[in-house]
Amino acid sequence: MKNNKPQALKINSILALTSIFAVFVATFFIWQNNELKKLLNINSFEECVKAKGSQIQTTEPPKCVTKDGREFEGPRKEEAKEDIWEKYESQNFSFIYPAGVKIKEENKTISLIYLGKTQKEETELYDGYSFSISQIENATNPLSVIKKERESSIKACGNPQKISEIEEIEVAQIKGYQYTSDCPIKTINIYLQNSKKVYRITTTWAGDEKYKNILDKVIASLNFKENSPQE
Repeated sequence: MKNNKPQALKINSILALTSIFAVFVATFFIWQNNELKKLLNINSFEECVKAKGSQIQTTEPPKCVTKDGREFEGPRKEEAKEDIWEKYESQNFSFIYPAGVKIKEENKTISLIYLGKTQKEETELYDGYSFSISQIENATNPLSVIKKERESSIKACGNPQKISEIEEIEVAQIKGYQYTSDCPIKTINIYLQNSKKVYRITTTWAGDEKYKNILDKVIASLNFKENSPQE
C-alpha cells in the first residue's frame, strides 16, 4: 500500500496538469474564435481603423490593413469634405460648391471639375461631374445664341435625336433657355441674360446619382448681381 501512494499522487498530478492544459487550450480556442469573429466583423475603413493590430497607410486615398491582411480604402480628401460647401464670388455672380473641388478661372469662364476615384484622367467622363459658367462675347440675345449653338451640337453629334428641343427655364430668378445633349454623355446647356450680358452655363455628369444632386445645388445657389460692372 505504501508503494501505491506515490503512484497515485503521480497520476493525480498528471490528471491535474492535463485538466489545466485542457482548460488553457479551450480558453485559447475560445479567445481565438472571438478574435476571428472580430476580424470578420470588420467591413469598412472606419471599423478597420478602430480595430487593434490594424495598420494605417497614409496614402491618398488612405488605406487600412487588418491583421488578417484585408485592405479597406478610406475617403479621398475631396469626398471627406463633400458635406462642406464654399462660396465662389466674382463681381458679376456667386455660387456655392463642395469644398475641396478646384475652381479654374480662364478668361471669362469659371469652371469646376470633379473626377471620381475610378475616373482616369484624359479619358471620356464616366465617374465625375463638371460645371462651368462663361460670359459670351458680343452677344445680346440668349435665344439667338442658343439656336446657333444647338445647331452646332446637332452637326457635331450627327444624331438630332440626341439633342433636345429648346425650352424656357428660370435660374436665379432670371428667365432663360436650355437644351440637353446626350452625345456622348448628358450635358445641359443653359443661356441667361443679366445686365446686358449673356451667360452660358454648362453642366455634365456621369456615374453616381449624387453628382447630379450636387450640380442641381450649385445651380440653385447661383446669384447674379444687379447692375454688375462691365468687364
